[in-house]
Amino acid sequence: MFHKIKTYLGRQKLQPRSSKFKKNRFGVKINHNQWFKPQYIIGFLTLFLVLIVEGNQNWFSSEMTARMYQPIPATIESPWPWQEKTEIHDLIANIHPNTETDIQSVANYIKTNELDPFLRIKAVHDYVVTKLTYDVAVLETGVRPSQEARDVFKTGQAVCEGYAKLFEAIAKAMGEDVIYLEGDVRREFAPNDVIPLNLKFLDLSYNWTRHAWNAVKIEENWYLVDTTWDDSETSYYTDYLMPPERMMNISHLPDNENWQLSYTPNSPEKFEKQPLLTPDFFKYELELLSALQYNNQVENTGKIRIENKNNSLEIVALYQEIEKDKLLNFGKKEITEESGKCDREKNSPEEITISCQFPKSGVYQVSMLSFDKVNTNQINPIPLGELQFTVSDL
Repeated sequence: MFHKIKTYLGRQKLQPRSSKFKKNRFGVKINHNQWFKPQYIIGFLTLFLVLIVEGNQNWFSSEMTARMYQPIPATIESPWPWQEKTEIHDLIANIHPNTETDIQSVANYIKTNELDPFLRIKAVHDYVVTKLTYDVAVLETGVRPSQEARDVFKTGQAVCEGYAKLFEAIAKAMGEDVIYLEGDVRREFAPNDVIPLNLKFLDLSYNWTRHAWNAVKIEENWYLVDTTWDDSETSYYTDYLMPPERMMNISHLPDNENWQLSYTPNSPEKFEKQPLLTPDFFKYELELLSALQYNNQVENTGKIRIENKNNSLEIVALYQEIEKDKLLNFGKKEITEESGKCDREKNSPEEITISCQFPKSGVYQVSMLSFDKVNTNQINPIPLGELQFTVSDL
């Protein structure tokens, strides 16, 4: 009996462990424990992280730059609204073609000839908005050429990505701290009129509110710049050249909230609910005291209180009934009735109340406009902002 047990145990020692080696369908023995070696585990984890980063590249990039630079609101105001510098910087207006051989050449030219740090950035801004033309064909066809700085520098055409990357490249070549930012703009600012319906239907999930702009550091303070929105075929603008963060955050929502440069950053929900206020609203130092959301529910009258310390400014408001076809027009407003004029009452020398008496239930857009009493040559009113009022059944 003892001999039989000894013989059995001996046979067991000679047999391979079934938990370690198994044959596949081709009869080849496989060591399953090899997949649990440290080098394989590290490899799988690395691949997994790479896939996550690739799938969330914008978020990862914004998180890394925010952690690296730790931006906070500026303590020194920029020269915005640039009242004394309302023209294109002389260096850019008079730039010689020989200076524009490449990005570094342009950067050296600006850095050498402009010592003021704010005006250096203005010169970069002015160069980008005069050098580039917005490539509308990208929106019309869906074909997107390279938006890298060196490529748009050669072609002279770009969408927002190319504008921001060229601004970044020139400023970095000058030795400035500058960041390329991505995020969203308000749905009302999406380029719905340009994008053909067939492109919208081909990709219903595409986010047409995506946008790109920059942040730049001057004397230890961060400021925001959007060269795309300052580009115009007919006029020169500096509305989005280092404006107050309050103004910028009305229309721009960066992927990382730290780049709002605000101690009270907007959430995506709060961002979309804000009143739509133009740069001129902030230039005139106006303050909205009531109707503090874009959409307002009222019974029959919408009231707006505004603090106005500028005696030369007259504020009026018009209303129009609107409809929204979210499937076809993605929030595009269609006017269905002629506009009506809102009443205006002066509560004090520095405060007015605008009252809009709506004729029936529906959704109304109220446009706030201004006239400069001093400037007698002004023909068209200056837009100050928009609000929306939903009137319940009367």
